[in-house]
Amino acid sequence: MRQQRQTRAYQTAWFKRHHPAIFYAALINQELRVRNQDRMVEYVYDAPRNGVEVLQPDLRAATPMCQVVEGGAQICMGLEGLKGISSNGSTYLVELMGNPEHHELEEFLLAAAPKKLKNSLVVDMVEIGLMDSMVGVDPSMELPEKLHLRGRIIAALEHVNMWRKKCVDNPLYPSGQGFYNDVEALLKEKVTYYELRDLEKETNRRGLDKWTEALHAFQTFHLNLDHVLSRENEVLGMFVSGDPLASYAELIAGAGLVEFSSLEPRDHGDTCEFAGVISFVKQRTAKASKRQYTEIRVGDGTHSIEALVFYNEHIKEKSIAIGNVIRFEAKVEWKEGHTFVLRLRNVSVLGNLGALSRQSYRVGINCRRLPMQKILDAREEVLLSPQGDSPVYLECGGTVGLLRSVAMSGELQAYLDSLKHVSIVEQVQDFPEEMAS
Repeated sequence: MRQQRQTRAYQTAWFKRHHPAIFYAALINQELRVRNQDRMVEYVYDAPRNGVEVLQPDLRAATPMCQVVEGGAQICMGLEGLKGISSNGSTYLVELMGNPEHHELEEFLLAAAPKKLKNSLVVDMVEIGLMDSMVGVDPSMELPEKLHLRGRIIAALEHVNMWRKKCVDNPLYPSGQGFYNDVEALLKEKVTYYELRDLEKETNRRGLDKWTEALHAFQTFHLNLDHVLSRENEVLGMFVSGDPLASYAELIAGAGLVEFSSLEPRDHGDTCEFAGVISFVKQRTAKASKRQYTEIRVGDGTHSIEALVFYNEHIKEKSIAIGNVIRFEAKVEWKEGHTFVLRLRNVSVLGNLGALSRQSYRVGINCRRLPMQKILDAREEVLLSPQGDSPVYLECGGTVGLLRSVAMSGELQAYLDSLKHVSIVEQVQDFPEEMAS
């Protein structure tokens, strides 16, 4: 038996060294067959360290399972690696994209059966870049431009059913001007319709308000990086577009935190401080002791690691939730096969990626009308919030000073909105002329 294990270990090591792309594709697919997407992520992070580039699937050429790309130095993830896509769902998408006519966004949206392909899944695929080639995003573009183009389509998808009905009823749709422009024209048509009605009637006024607001929301929609990272975390279980901890840099600066990718076998038994984002949570029961614990997966942009949580006075259950950005102390355990497990000892929640708003705001705190204690309390809340693109100003008479730009979470917005003499105004996102055209 021992000799057999040694032989298998040698064969595995040889296969990994001489055929790394095939090796990692096989490991990933093995996990996908048992629907263990969270364990799969570990191999996705490990592959580049052994010379294998991992590519995100392009929906136009996607396959259900992970495939080795021609040339042998790259592997492309399969659709079943995405949370929310079942085996039947991936098969349906592959069959749908087998028709080249469906490679165009408008034809794809008309051909897809809403009962088989929910709009929320289409939004997910656009947000994380799986449909970039279908929405005009080129790999060479800078990230802000990519987010702008994806955001336009996401805004339009809010009204996809209205657009589909128009395409059935009116031979002029699709117009050939693009999905986004078609939806904008439909919303403007709705606004014009009610503007020409008798606005003395309440129903007409409500209709005008509804569609004017819908058009404004459509035209000012902005997809920000934090939201994309949140969706990557929930759908892919990893981060493709950037560092998930960048918005929290001020909160963890100088903390001497250890990156997951820097852990080595010699760190076994050490207790270190880390920061990361939770992507997976599952309740477990230990076989021997019958003690309940929580298994989580946490990533910091450099790697994804399994961690075990036993709740105590230092770790509360509400601290452990998908999307939570946490700073924590943990004991490092080295497992055979380049695998680590962390045993958490205490946890501090810095925020939640999913709570960060897509919309940016301008916030003004009127220092002349608020009591000093409320000003100090508001200042502390702002300074402890993650950095973002919503500027907060202190307004003292004719003097206006920028306190900080924050990512506007629902909790922060509700708190500021509860204070009198604080203005919160939506900002229209400005883009370079070549991007807006």
